[in-house]
Amino acid sequence: MENMVNISFPVTEIRGEKASGSGIATRLGLDGMELQSKDVPPGRFAWIGFTLPDTGRTVKVLGEIMGIRRDGTIDSITVRFKHLFPNDRQILSGLISARAAA
Repeated sequence: MENMVNISFPVTEIRGEKASGSGIATRLGLDGMELQSKDVPPGRFAWIGFTLPDTGRTVKVLGEIMGIRRDGTIDSITVRFKHLFPNDRQILSGLISARAAA
């Protein structure tokens, strides 16, 4: 996953209609994200929701868990986006472009 920007904001795993896990995003790109969490999703795929800090817009993606690095109490999780709605992709693209230019 290339062209990621450093960023920090809360994320949640969504199962059904409720949040079932949470973490903090540390890097974000159009293809995926890295996050830290005590709650690793229990499967290969997870719906992940987050509100972008610069825009206040809410985004929901289907992510594939690509890797987990265990470090005592907090796990670093690499997620590749498998499904991103077109409007959400446009919002992410704008945020990443603005962050990369800064």
